[in-house]
Amino acid sequence: MAALLIYAAVMPLMAQGYKFSVCYLIEGKSVKPAVPAEYGARRLNAFPLRVKEFTFSSPYYAYEGTSLMKEFGDQILASLPEKSRGNAVRVAGAVYSYITSTVQDAPDNCEITSDLHRINQSGLFVLRSKNGNLIEKCRAATALLRSFTIPARIIFYEGNYAVEYYIKPLKGNSSWVVMDFTDENKDRHTGPVEWQPVSLKELLNEEINSGEAYLKTAGMTQVFFEEKTEAEDMFNRLKTDNVTLVSNELPQGKFYLIRKTDYIIQMPVSATAEAPCEIEFTMPFNDRDTFNPGAPYFRTFGYYVFSGDSNLKIQYKRAHTRVNPPMDGRVYSLPVKFWTEQ
Repeated sequence: MAALLIYAAVMPLMAQGYKFSVCYLIEGKSVKPAVPAEYGARRLNAFPLRVKEFTFSSPYYAYEGTSLMKEFGDQILASLPEKSRGNAVRVAGAVYSYITSTVQDAPDNCEITSDLHRINQSGLFVLRSKNGNLIEKCRAATALLRSFTIPARIIFYEGNYAVEYYIKPLKGNSSWVVMDFTDENKDRHTGPVEWQPVSLKELLNEEINSGEAYLKTAGMTQVFFEEKTEAEDMFNRLKTDNVTLVSNELPQGKFYLIRKTDYIIQMPVSATAEAPCEIEFTMPFNDRDTFNPGAPYFRTFGYYVFSGDSNLKIQYKRAHTRVNPPMDGRVYSLPVKFWTEQ
């Protein structure tokens, strides 16, 4: 009985789950995937300053000081001819093949937490256990690529987490290349990277700034439009009418997009208007290539968050922008406060 009383005192008293939705109005452009380079450098001095940081060991992507990570790396290099082991393109391909062939799919992790980063396992743990969900596979790939001196980071791409790694060819322009563990059709038109971190610190699509929460993505609907006025009209109707959205296919070239993501949230009953739970949503915003007329881009220019339950209260004001020169890009995010009233 005493043990049960202690357990009840430690665990927060939870309210029921509530539904809410986050809607974005986005302008973007799709492109045919570029022909990949045949060679990429694996030397730190080959990379510009804004890229070198993404070769360092860091939380969730640790590779320094662990013999196990070196053993996994040696296995991957052994799968390649010796003359290919200095080629970042071939090594990145071997990393992808190793993870897809050895790591089994695992369900997403959802639990009450004050830090959504901590509910998923590190890259090293995934390689050891041979099990991982999507973000955990991305962590494993990022850790391996960095251990091979290939700059890498987790990004968001076509509504999912993916990995982006940097290729410095012998000739021509350097580029970030997407490693996607969800897409089998590489020949179709694709959207651009939706967001990327601007520092070594891991960035997630949702991050808790204060309080605790259980947060689960329940579904995503994406509706593409060719005309901006049509997209804006539908987006404004979402705020006043009971509109049902139906997903359609990504078009070729420039487009406008309404993305509606449905969530389920649970919070301790201690979350009130005076002490709410604040979650910051990373919104699609990738303008790093806008000076190249042929490059894709992805920018949020409208947002709307609404509750699916009268007892769940939501408050938000303005978006935040973070930059970190000399890093490329920016992070565009929306802090939202949640609490319940019975």
